Amino acid sequence: MLYPRILARGAQRRRSDVHPALSEYVDLIKQPRLALDMLVGAQQRLLITTEDAGLDGHENVVDALVVATAACADGPMKVASTDGSHIPKLCHAASVGRNSPVEWVRV
Repeated sequence: MLYPRILARGAQRRRSDVHPALSEYVDLIKQPRLALDMLVGAQQRLLITTEDAGLDGHENVVDALVVATAACADGPMKVASTDGSHIPKLCHAASVGRNSPVEWVRV
């Protein structure tokens, strides 16, 4: 995987040659606050959605951030974790409304 700063520098030099999806990614790198806000918003939605499933926001905040990060990406995503109690519920909640699932993989 290329480092984000290297991608950003290359995209700045050849902005017209950059695929639209990568261009959007470069914009998020240049404005990390936007990326952080997007992730935190997705994390909050996951925690609110899974309250009924018995997940406590204080105990699952890091798990929710990991799953939210996967859910913000396009395409099918997999979250590898040993946690079989929280992560599957968060992955299920993150999959609702997506074209492709966020799946849990036990490691």
